Amino acid sequence: MDITWLGHSSVKIVSRDVELVTDPYPDTIGFSMGEQRADIVTVSNDHPNHSDVGRISGDPRVLQGPGQYEVMGYNIQGMGAKLEESEGIRRINTVFVFRSEGLSVCHLGDLNQRLTPSQLDSMGGIDVLIAPAGGECTLEVREIVRLANVMAPKIVVPVHYGFETTTEMLEPVEKILTELGVAEATAQPRLNVTPTNLPREMQAVVLRKAS
Repeated sequence: MDITWLGHSSVKIVSRDVELVTDPYPDTIGFSMGEQRADIVTVSNDHPNHSDVGRISGDPRVLQGPGQYEVMGYNIQGMGAKLEESEGIRRINTVFVFRSEGLSVCHLGDLNQRLTPSQLDSMGGIDVLIAPAGGECTLEVREIVRLANVMAPKIVVPVHYGFETTTEMLEPVEKILTELGVAEATAQPRLNVTPTNLPREMQAVVLRKAS
């Protein structure tokens, strides 16, 4: 399984040549995710910076909201968590867990409240946690690290943090690295993960934004 970071909360996961993209965003955010195609797109919430599905080519299957999905070899679990109300409309953030190739990857989306013990139990073991690291509209960085320690993934991939020309006031990635006790991290172009190359202890992997 290959994981690349497309910027903001968007990652591309490639498993058995099936391409899955999370949370596509518009160029108005201050940088671009470039031209992307996918077989599957997941949307954690309806904010424009997480739901610009129309920019993805390939006629993908779009998943939005809680549920259990079987799509092209992926087993996908969507779990709802409340967001703030907007003009009286109740908003939901969907935490997605993707299972393929004997691995489980969790994308927290715009999570801004603690997950309950029953929600955590329903996920099962998580190998890779894709976590918002900029605070502001999500849980604070310290709370994300606390959650990571409870979930105990083998790899934490920070996303949704202050990056170059972003228009959102988010913490830089160094904040979560400090909280995780990482002195320095070299950004990688991609993460290749298999059941046999997972680290024994939790580690952070910073991904370089794909051009």
